[in-house]
Amino acid sequence: MDPALKSKLKFAARLLIFLLVVWGVARAVRNAQRDLSSQRAEVDRQLRELDASLATASESQRPELMERRRQLELQLPRLANMHWLPLVAACLIYLAALVGPWLYWHRILWKLDQRPSLLESLRAYYIGHLGKYVPGKALVVVLRSTLVRSDRTQLAPAALGVFVETLTTMAVGACVAAICLGATAASRGLVWVAVGLMLAAGLPTYPPLFRRIVARLRVKQLHRELEPFVAKIDGWLLLTGWALGLLSWLAMGVCLLAVLAAFPQVGWDWGRLPVLIGAVSLAAVAGFLSLLPGGIGVRELVVTELLSPAYGAVVAVAGAVLLRLVWLVCELLVSAILWIKSAGAAAPADSA
Repeated sequence: MDPALKSKLKFAARLLIFLLVVWGVARAVRNAQRDLSSQRAEVDRQLRELDASLATASESQRPELMERRRQLELQLPRLANMHWLPLVAACLIYLAALVGPWLYWHRILWKLDQRPSLLESLRAYYIGHLGKYVPGKALVVVLRSTLVRSDRTQLAPAALGVFVETLTTMAVGACVAAICLGATAASRGLVWVAVGLMLAAGLPTYPPLFRRIVARLRVKQLHRELEPFVAKIDGWLLLTGWALGLLSWLAMGVCLLAVLAAFPQVGWDWGRLPVLIGAVSLAAVAGFLSLLPGGIGVRELVVTELLSPAYGAVVAVAGAVLLRLVWLVCELLVSAILWIKSAGAAAPADSA
């Protein structure tokens, strides 16, 4: 192929990927804004009903109605009502929670005889998260494997590593959700959902089964390319993923706790942490397997279902939407920082 044409095609592909990511992120922001507006409208409706009741209430009824109105106003999702320190903590905790899966992916790549640097795999991993906001989630694999590719890291094993890391992390999340929700008796039905999701995500990573799946690929060239790498995936590697994944999902639960602590009158209720860990784990796994962009709608539905009994519908819905925004903002900021840093590091090498 002509070098000039090849360069143009690469640029067009990168531009297309960039536009898809921008579109996906913008869509996620619009959906979050819509959900928050809907929640504000619902609270406003309840406030109007209370005002109507106050207008006809007796003197003995008025104090209770006034207190209910005050509590409802505090729950109204407004910037003026929020505590910002817990939100900052939630951002930091979320970024820390992603360290485990990143290290696991990095370990997989080295196990497959690839040699990316920590910065290369870190950049590819975090920026790759933006691909989940595009329908189908295939862009996650494309972004990570392309960004980590170098003369030391091939494309095929990098993509294979993405599949192994993602499915392992999701299997651990579903297992954690089943244990936490089962222990707290939060929802028996969702416990079985979590068990089903764990099997759906975890069984394909079982080494003998994983090798058979790859062997059945109809694309013979792809099978021949992946076969030597698939043979290197063993039980010890998966055990590493389960250990790192467990720490990651525990941190995700603390992240949700911090998000809820940002609401007035909620605070840091550590006694509810098991339910929160189960809620955020199940929500993330169900959202991933739904193949919807960013799991939008599915994650919020699961979180709301599990948190409403303890926190009320208003805080549960607003908390689910705010959690989505916290994750999105963190991913955008860190991706931008890592992109700029890696571009700056590459500039001297190019000029040399």
